[in-house]
Amino acid sequence: KAEASGIACGEGDEIESGSVCSPMCIAGLEPSIEGQTLCLAGKFVPEVSCLPPSCSFEKLVSIEHISPEGICWDSEEGIMLKDRLPSNRWCCPKCEAGFGPNIHTMHCNAGKLMPPTFQCFASCHEPYEGACEEGPLIRHNSRCTPRCKP
Repeated sequence: KAEASGIACGEGDEIESGSVCSPMCIAGLEPSIEGQTLCLAGKFVPEVSCLPPSCSFEKLVSIEHISPEGICWDSEEGIMLKDRLPSNRWCCPKCEAGFGPNIHTMHCNAGKLMPPTFQCFASCHEPYEGACEEGPLIRHNSRCTPRCKP
């Protein structure tokens, strides 16, 4: 029989070894995994816990010029996020090549994404090659630091 603090199983109060559990949490929390977990020798595999709700990117997928690889870069995990951001985490919004986000970071706090959305704007090109310290593409809301022509 497996037990996990704060976890209930849709299949009942006692789960025998070799059986599956569809994890459920009290209101305001959500299981740390999607789908089912397996009870093996008194432990759930994979482990499961109840966490504050993550933030869905469902409303962000329609943003024009969003990156096709994903919506936000999670530097803590080193991965591009496509569906959701775990609670109490930060990520950097991403746009397709040649575009930049109007914000630098997004944060999830118990199911609330802050800010709730972002926009992708076209990047500017330097006026001539080598004109800007920042390189040939200048992000939206950024400045070109001029360099003298040689």
